Amino acid sequence: PAPTTAAAASTATTTTTTATTTIATSARTTTTLQEHFCRLEACTLHGAEAPGLFLEDHGADAVARVENVLHGMAAAAGSNMRFGGIVLGADATGEGREKFEEVVDGFFGAGASAHLLIRSAPSNLAATVATVEELKRRRESFAAGSYVLLTSAKYWWHDKNAPSSKYFTPALLEALRKPLASRPSWFEPTTSAIAIHVMRGGIKRNSGGFINNGFYFDMIERIRKSNVEDADVHLWSSVQGDSQGEKAEHEKDFAMFTLKGMRVHLDESALLDTWAHMVRANVLIMSESPLSYVPAILNPNCVIYAGKVARPFDAWMSGTEVLKRPAGL
Repeated sequence: PAPTTAAAASTATTTTTTATTTIATSARTTTTLQEHFCRLEACTLHGAEAPGLFLEDHGADAVARVENVLHGMAAAAGSNMRFGGIVLGADATGEGREKFEEVVDGFFGAGASAHLLIRSAPSNLAATVATVEELKRRRESFAAGSYVLLTSAKYWWHDKNAPSSKYFTPALLEALRKPLASRPSWFEPTTSAIAIHVMRGGIKRNSGGFINNGFYFDMIERIRKSNVEDADVHLWSSVQGDSQGEKAEHEKDFAMFTLKGMRVHLDESALLDTWAHMVRANVLIMSESPLSYVPAILNPNCVIYAGKVARPFDAWMSGTEVLKRPAGL
């Protein structure tokens, strides 16, 4: 439907009479699906005639939902398809959606939420597929210009023999890095930038996901001895969700990181600033968390993971294995 007020008309996108599905944009106007179909560079790597892939929204918070978008884009890139967007569902309104839109606009580029987030899937779907494995199996049956809805892109790594670059292609990663590259940097410009994520808030010691401080101390020592004496080390973490006793204990830990020459960012920086630094770091040391997994996908340099990662990228290194070596990275 067309806007009914002058204010709405000023923000609405031009409509056509050929579309059969409407979507809601972040400006709370409506436009046609054909016009809304994501036109970001990361969405259109395979041209306007390729079949379009839409993905259902998943994730308990903005971090997990951005990870879901990345997996959807990768599924499209690896299947030679356009990425149409994320289907939010009719109940995706209110403060939670507005915060997610803000993160999407910061991560994928100004106005990206109007491209990526839609209220409902196309009414003329050629197919609904449950997994990336099924998508791969049925891909040749999808005609040019058709629409496909993917239920979950989480397990894009179903094919253990396929390199991660088959899905997160160089062209896709190059397009995804551009928006965060414009954010300011706290790293000293003439040093080697080291970013660390230490997952602490709400995590019990000796539980899954808790990586001992010693691991990080040993990794930084190894890095500094690998001809990186000028390392500028920044660490990001949180104590949100901790009890008062746990918070005090963790803050003592972070004081030790500070004494070892690291700058600690404890619940003090915005999510997008944190991600921007992790993406551009010369070395990124991850935790078992989507908060560092998301920027690790985009980091083109050295990525070291701690603990378990369901599907490490081809060039990533296991910190445990690194520390077993006599010296160096």
